[in-house]
Amino acid sequence: MIEAKADESVPSDGGDLFTIYEQIPEYPSGQEAMLTYLATKIQYPEDTFKEGIVGQVYISFSVEKDGAMSEVKFLRGVSVSIDAEAVRAECEMPIWNSGMQWGKL
Repeated sequence: MIEAKADESVPSDGGDLFTIYEQIPEYPSGQEAMLTYLATKIQYPEDTFKEGIVGQVYISFSVEKDGAMSEVKFLRGVSVSIDAEAVRAECEMPIWNSGMQWGKL
């Protein structure tokens, strides 16, 4: 699940990175479409499947002004191969709709 706050009272530090948005970055066609993308794109690594390793990978990333993904990394993983597959699928996502703060991308 993607979490962000909307709060106009937080001043910008003059940089390009916002952590609080009026309008958060969004996957094209919404969150349900993103989950469908991930379900079809992620291929469970054979080595971990045979070993019965399961779990959730937590990933962080930034969405640039042009909607491209950057700084993709896992925060909490399961195994090397599962973590790598999750990061790979995330990096191959289509361009997102950028977030906005004070009317700026």
